[in-house]
Amino acid sequence: MGVKFAREYDDIISDLSKVIGGIPQFYDFLDMNEKDWLSLDESEQKECLKTLTDDVFFALGSSSKISLGQGTVIYDKQKHRIMIDVNNVINMISLI
Repeated sequence: MGVKFAREYDDIISDLSKVIGGIPQFYDFLDMNEKDWLSLDESEQKECLKTLTDDVFFALGSSSKISLGQGTVIYDKQKHRIMIDVNNVINMISLI
């Protein structure tokens, strides 16, 4: 199926990375705990977060809902957006 988008991919990934990085315990998805995550330097954290974001973006093409740490990432293909729900606070990333 794939995630359809019209915006620049790098812009979508940048926006999505910022939101995913704010999800409590997002690093659980990487099989890391908080201590492991904090032991990485800033450039390693950024690289891991970008890789995670890429993986989540492409995974949304086959599963429209993904649990990530204490949040949920949802692909709404009808409205061309990705929604990130953390404790009923919704962030939206436009794909067009």
